[in-house]
Amino acid sequence: MKRLCTVFVACLLTVSCASEPAPTSTPVPTNTLTATLMPPPKLESPASGAGLTREIVYLRWTWLRALASDEYSDVRLWREGEPAHKAIAWAKESSCVVRGLEAGKYHWSVLVLRHTGTNTDGTKMWEPVSVESEVRWFTYSPPLVPTTTTQD
Repeated sequence: MKRLCTVFVACLLTVSCASEPAPTSTPVPTNTLTATLMPPPKLESPASGAGLTREIVYLRWTWLRALASDEYSDVRLWREGEPAHKAIAWAKESSCVVRGLEAGKYHWSVLVLRHTGTNTDGTKMWEPVSVESEVRWFTYSPPLVPTTTTQD
């Protein structure tokens, strides 16, 4: 059964996907041993350099197999000049819908991870399953809102 959720980030950005909310702080991997990581997810769209103007931005990717019950795609999206690789959602599907972006240049990537538990402070514990995908970028300009004029 798919569960859709909406995550609010910075009070303006809305992300919808079949997911768990992203951790409230940047989680620290639980496994310090060196493990062999699987290949990264392949980003499908938007392509690097795309100019997006719709109210909704669709992020899409593929991976080599279905996710296990404790695995998630860690969707990362950040605006140029802000801290990089900011997790916005843990998705079970291979797409995410983003609303409420401000105009600017954005970067995005995806990493497959395994949820391993919860810390006493409520943050999620995880370990990487894959290498992080390539980082793509796009520019976003909000759609123009038609204005009405009156004649005297």
